[in-house]
Amino acid sequence: MEQNKLNINSYNTNLNSQFTFENFVKGENNLFAYNIAKAAAQHPGIYYNPIFIYGDVGLGKTHLLQAIGNQLKDTHNVIYESSEHFINNFTNNNLYSIYKKYIQSDILLIDDIQILLKKEKMQEKFLYILNKFISYENEKQICVTADKHPSEILGLNKKIRAIFEQGVIAEIQNKI
Repeated sequence: MEQNKLNINSYNTNLNSQFTFENFVKGENNLFAYNIAKAAAQHPGIYYNPIFIYGDVGLGKTHLLQAIGNQLKDTHNVIYESSEHFINNFTNNNLYSIYKKYIQSDILLIDDIQILLKKEKMQEKFLYILNKFISYENEKQICVTADKHPSEILGLNKKIRAIFEQGVIAEIQNKI
């Protein structure tokens, strides 16, 4: 098991080291999302899983997602990816090795999930991975961001929507 962790930790996490909890500007509009993200980083896979953070562009969703990864990257196998990169992985690589990479990670952070979920075939692949992450005995954490609530994402698989809605959904609002 320790050997796997070493191999996966060598994977480029794509994290921006400037995106930390300490650098995040907290306010009334994002405090709930901040607290949920912070709790997930302190106890991954235990309390809040999955976490779905949504809101308009530029409000801090990516910052929170990467703050989770930055806090956990030295102790857990973290993968942070944009939806485009996630799609490209499945399009351009060996399917088995890609599934294995995601399944063996401890923390999966996917930004702009609404892009990934526009493609029905990608939804099937994502659902398989999502089910592995929400299993309580695994203590794995999955967090995603989107521009809207899961109920507002057109064409979203009912199973994926139900899983997101059973987790924690945090909106970051555009208030000053």
